[in-house]
Amino acid sequence: MTNYAILEVEAAEWSAKTNLGQLMPSFIRLTEARINREVRTLDMVRRGSITVTDGAGPLPERFLGFRSVAIDLSQDVEGAQPSIGFQSPIINYIPPDRFAELTSYDGEYYTIEGTNIRTAPEGNTALKVSYFQAYPALTPLMPTHSLITNNYDLYLYGVLVEIWNYLQDSFQETQYLTRFSSIVNAIHRSERRKARAGPLIRTPGVAY
Repeated sequence: MTNYAILEVEAAEWSAKTNLGQLMPSFIRLTEARINREVRTLDMVRRGSITVTDGAGPLPERFLGFRSVAIDLSQDVEGAQPSIGFQSPIINYIPPDRFAELTSYDGEYYTIEGTNIRTAPEGNTALKVSYFQAYPALTPLMPTHSLITNNYDLYLYGVLVEIWNYLQDSFQETQYLTRFSSIVNAIHRSERRKARAGPLIRTPGVAY
């Protein structure tokens, strides 16, 4: 069993820096922030709906990024205006700067501004979304979840990166950052295999 308390103890032991206990929660939070930027697993995928009012709706809790966004044609949203309605159920992402420059709508678009999704054309509608959700933050009261259970080395190496960064030891930091990145790549290879239909067919000379 791997958890928050074990991570604190073993990161201190691996670094031989047992006097940094008061900073360990910060190192773990920094590691989780790095993981949220770099790691995507099938276990993080969620599906849900967003109600859009006047072209804006709230992003889901612990949102990390959309996989797909579509109009939910099964829902009758109060105040929807068919005259400015969407022509296709699938809507595409564009960056906020391009979204702000839209003057005429030759397609359906969405962008992300702060904690909201914005859609064009504006109006009231319902969206069906698939998205990545971050794992809950590790704390003494919520000490474990499936990502740290299945990929403890990811967290241990990540915390060691932050420890050596704090101590300004660039050699050690680079060593553990390389290990961390290797684990990220291995996780993503494993996730791609899980997503494939049927048995895995190995190709000579291709890394899996």
